[in-house]
Amino acid sequence: MEQNFNFNPSFIKLLMEDDFTREILIPYAFVMNLKEKLSSRCTIESEAKNSVRNSWPVRIRKKGRYYYICRLSWPKFVKDHHLKLGDYLLFHLIDKTTFRSKAIWCGLLPKKV
Repeated sequence: MEQNFNFNPSFIKLLMEDDFTREILIPYAFVMNLKEKLSSRCTIESEAKNSVRNSWPVRIRKKGRYYYICRLSWPKFVKDHHLKLGDYLLFHLIDKTTFRSKAIWCGLLPKKV
């Protein structure tokens, strides 16, 4: 059966690693289904109200069999969104080089930034 990529593949990430300010693990199943569609340099677009920018360049890095969003402006993205342990991020893959992200609470309500 052929896959239909007319939708935006998505994942939700719970920020639970102590070093999420430096990098976050992309879910393995997401990467295995779409790794040929991912670029090593991507942009995260978002609606951070306290930020002058609404996009942040990041890197997708492979460590072993896992892939991470890291480097470049990822720490700035974390700071601009006031992210902390226990927050959730929703990521939509828009195209090979663009993720659209939204910070949400564990109650799945939009996070006030």
